[in-house]
Amino acid sequence: MIQLDTIRQIDDKSDEGKLLIAAIAILTSMQKEDLESNEWGGLVSPDEGIRKVQDLANRIYFKKEWEAQKKSKERDNKIEGILNDKS
Repeated sequence: MIQLDTIRQIDDKSDEGKLLIAAIAILTSMQKEDLESNEWGGLVSPDEGIRKVQDLANRIYFKKEWEAQKKSKERDNKIEGILNDKS
């Protein structure tokens, strides 16, 4: 059986541990408005939930890489928007 008494017992060196800590951070900081806006809760698919947890874990543990990826996505979205406007 799993028996953890504190968050310090979670191995944050593994990907699973990083995801677990991110999930705990989300669960312990959710507001009523998050549920009402469907940001979290029953109207969010499990796949969307894991993407959000993964995003938070990457922001926490891989900040530089996450920021570079975010800039790259923003650039790609701008290019796509320009291309769509021209068509």
